[in-house]
Amino acid sequence: MMEQCVISVIIPVYKAEKYLSRCIASLLAQSFTAFELLLIDDGSPDNSGKICHDWAERDCRIRVLHQTNAGVSTARNKGLDEAKGEYIVFVDSDDYVGTDYLKHLYEERPLNLDSIVVQGFTIVSEQADRQYTTSFIPSVYTGRDVRELFLNDEMRDMRGPVAKLFSRVLIERLGLRFPAEISFGEDTIFNFQYLFHCRQVVVGSHVDYVYCCRY
Repeated sequence: MMEQCVISVIIPVYKAEKYLSRCIASLLAQSFTAFELLLIDDGSPDNSGKICHDWAERDCRIRVLHQTNAGVSTARNKGLDEAKGEYIVFVDSDDYVGTDYLKHLYEERPLNLDSIVVQGFTIVSEQADRQYTTSFIPSVYTGRDVRELFLNDEMRDMRGPVAKLFSRVLIERLGLRFPAEISFGEDTIFNFQYLFHCRQVVVGSHVDYVYCCRY
């Protein structure tokens, strides 16, 4: 029997057969285990769908959802529609995370559900064999500072949905979804809409997310 689902991890999947197993394995190795893993197959023409089902047979926390190819926003929205956890975490299918990724995000959460937790990340360039890390000084933002936070230069790289812990209560109260009609910057729009109604931002010092560039 699966333990209580506290966090829903949403992964949109499209043409990811080369990287997908690495991504899934890193999540199943988490020290924090009270989560579900939603794999959204966005009509991928390669073996990604089969890989998803192969992993789902190994672990009951994995749910595989399929849709006709409609883009990453629609895939993430489908995950939001199906999520059961109190919190939402997004991961991209070609990235991977450290063993304590979910643990650190969860432990840093405030009691206020109108909030978000943000942590740093490492970018790895697989082709050029380069990497750099963005980390932050632990801090808490409230009031007007919340809305201005993601506009400053220090946080400019954190406008995507990954390396964050979102409150599903707030997302559902707002009816918030990724704009499917936009193919560039849609994740920034989602974040700003969320932050506009956010009362507290907790910035953590941990760096558990590895963002993989293919150049």
